[in-house]
Amino acid sequence: MANNCDAASKPNNVKSRQTRSDRGGNVELKTKADKLSKYIRNQQKIDLVKIDVEGYELNVLRGMQRPVPFLSFEVNLPEFRREGLKCVELLERLESNGKFNCAENLQHGLLLDRWLGPREFSQMLEHVKEKSIEVFWKTCHGLGHK
Repeated sequence: MANNCDAASKPNNVKSRQTRSDRGGNVELKTKADKLSKYIRNQQKIDLVKIDVEGYELNVLRGMQRPVPFLSFEVNLPEFRREGLKCVELLERLESNGKFNCAENLQHGLLLDRWLGPREFSQMLEHVKEKSIEVFWKTCHGLGHK
């Protein structure tokens, strides 16, 4: 199965290896970088995009031509704060009514008690003290948009 990230995140569509725990054991997965727009263009329904490309989030987002209902990406702070802010700005251009939230530790839920617009979220992101956060973006294309 192809990885739903933009080909720009890995040069020349090179295959990558990922290892994950599966019931106590390790499973080696081979994935190929592919353009998300390929799946959207082919009318496949995509509800959630999780971007995990270790610093290439902005490259992936630049390849998006249409919003998806839900999207998440990691921002390591303070090193990648500027890139995180650029990601928020890019997503705002893609869908101006999109809302943002974040989590430091997914087991503890969202950090914010309400979803913020892009400008308000960017102001908050400027002052985040955590070392790493997962940013969540939802659009009017998603269920439960409030």
